[in-house]
Amino acid sequence: MEGAPGAVPDRPESRLPEGTLHGAALIEGLMTWTAAADSAVNAALQRDANTSWEACASELAPVLGQFKEMLGGEDVTLFCAKRIIRRTWEYLSKVHASLHAEALALCVAAMGGPDSLGARRICSELTSFWVQINSEAKLNRDVAEALIRKGLLLLPEVDAYLAKLLLQTRTQALGDFAVLLARAVKDGLAGYADVSMSLELLGKLSAAAGSNEAILQLLNAARQSSRARAALRAGLPDLAGLKDKQDPPGFHQQVAQLFEDFARRAMANPEEKLHAPFVAQLRTAGLLNLDDVTDRMLRILVELAVNHCLQSEAPTTRPDGTQAPGPLSFLAVDPLVKLMVCLVAGHGGGEAFLNRMLAMTVCLLRRDAE
Repeated sequence: MEGAPGAVPDRPESRLPEGTLHGAALIEGLMTWTAAADSAVNAALQRDANTSWEACASELAPVLGQFKEMLGGEDVTLFCAKRIIRRTWEYLSKVHASLHAEALALCVAAMGGPDSLGARRICSELTSFWVQINSEAKLNRDVAEALIRKGLLLLPEVDAYLAKLLLQTRTQALGDFAVLLARAVKDGLAGYADVSMSLELLGKLSAAAGSNEAILQLLNAARQSSRARAALRAGLPDLAGLKDKQDPPGFHQQVAQLFEDFARRAMANPEEKLHAPFVAQLRTAGLLNLDDVTDRMLRILVELAVNHCLQSEAPTTRPDGTQAPGPLSFLAVDPLVKLMVCLVAGHGGGEAFLNRMLAMTVCLLRRDAE
């Protein structure tokens, strides 16, 4: 069969589950299925060594149908899944990888779907087995892509393990695997938070190398894609879209000047609640129409306040001579809060404006967290 077998551990345990009434028949069925699967895959590869799963999926559908018929209760399904897991990294062609991923997906479905406890057990067995493989076969791109597309690997565990390896050693294979994870995030197969440690390390290593602009661009695209999907799921403004569409010329400066003006007004007259002349200025500028322009204004206001706060932090020196974070200044945050209260409570912004402000704030928090 195509591909050199990888060095795989003896686990996961695949003893026949106790209490199975048709144990011998199950073993024989798995052996027969394995032979039929190998024969079908080899026939496809002999015709075209570079064939894809899509090109021969219909041909291999009966093989998967036979496998599905063997699945029964939880113990039997888990037993079958463990047998497939043991084979997953033995032969590294694209067709083998996809066939094994499809078979494991059938096991997950038989367990009650991806959110079931049984499915979690299968994914945990698979991920633990991957960690223990003592060869670069575990970093095979075709196998990883097939498993990620089916949602079978526990990516936070993969992330923690890969980040540890990247800190210890920097091989081309490890870097390529981290790039594969970045592409998975960009393509919507994973969230940035699931693999953030590995991708952050990849970014730092690429920036240090100074010649990996393509990787840095990929990481940026992955972040934007993940943020946009998170915002869409939560019904929040598409912050990535706001960023991608350049603000109108002079718009950022206009908002910054207006914010500075309001901050001076608020400091000069702290008891004033309505600030009617200033709000009229915002309305005249078309900034309060609860549209894309309003979203841009809110985004800039929050960014200005947060950046001012963070830049105010000056490190202090502890008695032992070590550096400690200094106090933060909320000089710009306070007028932002006053402006929002003024617009929401005093000038008819109400719940609609408040919801828009809160949604944008959550978007920015998610962006910075990712």
